[in-house]
Amino acid sequence: MAGTWAPVELAAFGIGSFVGVTVAGRIPAAARKAGVFVLTGVWAAAVVAAQSLPGLLATALAAGAAAFGVGSALIAAIVTEAGEQAPRIAGALATTAFNVGAVVRPAVAGVVVVDAGHARRVFWVSAACSAAALPLLLRTRR
Repeated sequence: MAGTWAPVELAAFGIGSFVGVTVAGRIPAAARKAGVFVLTGVWAAAVVAAQSLPGLLATALAAGAAAFGVGSALIAAIVTEAGEQAPRIAGALATTAFNVGAVVRPAVAGVVVVDAGHARRVFWVSAACSAAALPLLLRTRR
């Protein structure tokens, strides 16, 4: 990807993120778990789609929507579950957990990528991180 397209890719991810956060409040509780499966699939599909500029832009849009939609829906569910007892601390802890992931994933990806010739490995790292959440999510009752 030529360097001049990087802002366009970031804008596509941002637009997708906006859409994901906007739609997240309308996601039924039963669909939240499915969202993590979808997010894992989006990251895995990015490995192939990112071979072309249109594929990369479409993937950026989809990844932004899925990541921020799922994240927002899960944080909202955690705050709702906390009820009147501790909604602020529940929201803070949930957001902190997502922020830790936002630091750890790029750090791991930096080790895995090695050089520009292996840049698409970052998508496998993202898919693996999303997939790692699946067993925990499946253990929850709600």
